[in-house]
Amino acid sequence: MSIRHIDLTSSSTSTIAANAMEIPTRPFPFLRLPSELRIKIYSQILGGRIIHIGGTAHQPYTDSHISNGRCCSCVSRLDDQACFAKYTGAGKALVGKVPADRFSARHRDCFRYPVSHTLNLGFLSVCKQIHAEAASIVFEENIFTLVRPTALPLFLDRLAPSQSRNLRQLRIYSAESRVKWLGNLLRDTNLADYLHGFQRLEVYVELKPFDVETHGMRIVEEQRWRLAGAEVFKLASLREVQLMIVTPEWTDVEKGELSEATTNALQQWEMELRYSLMPLLPLQVASGLFQVK
Repeated sequence: MSIRHIDLTSSSTSTIAANAMEIPTRPFPFLRLPSELRIKIYSQILGGRIIHIGGTAHQPYTDSHISNGRCCSCVSRLDDQACFAKYTGAGKALVGKVPADRFSARHRDCFRYPVSHTLNLGFLSVCKQIHAEAASIVFEENIFTLVRPTALPLFLDRLAPSQSRNLRQLRIYSAESRVKWLGNLLRDTNLADYLHGFQRLEVYVELKPFDVETHGMRIVEEQRWRLAGAEVFKLASLREVQLMIVTPEWTDVEKGELSEATTNALQQWEMELRYSLMPLLPLQVASGLFQVK
């Protein structure tokens, strides 16, 4: 039996690398790949992102089209470090820990400077087969994020029925006292035509340090009232509702100044918020609201 010797010297490996980089002379037969593999490729290109939807003219945007419910920014869910760098400056981001659950730190500039249109849909127009196979993935496998309730009906009105039917995940971010989720959504009776496809709802409530004072909670009732508009999602067939309560990052001194009554009030308020969202879910999955996130 003879053993074949394979030369792995630098000269041979460089030759292999050069051959690997050689430009193909014929088009790659992409459509001959198994359909399951093509779908995975589409998902890598079009999915796994957070797409921010603009709201009203009161937001600090410079582009007028943002006020009409159009996409203003698209970032990867996995690219928290890059988002944090935009917010704090690259030098600080390199040494600082990214606050993974603090939405404002990750995506503040995504809303302030809506220039990051990073989702390239050009290849959908290559042929009818690719469009038919991949177009729905844009809506099925991305999270659409809203900070203003008025943005939702405006955004949905811009979609074709085939597109709105494929929406699966929605995130509501609530961190400003002036933003109210109560009447704006509930008054829009046409939302029932759009919401049946949604399966997952994320609600982020980010408390600011001034929201919690030593003499008690100051705006807990207002926070609960602002989120009351989420009842409209009873129209959807939700499988999961995730409530994220993001509390202030107190120093040890600030923590020591918090009274026991304030701490208890904060815990009670969080529990009541979870109870208020329970009717949005089928009974068998509503208990997930009380899992530690």
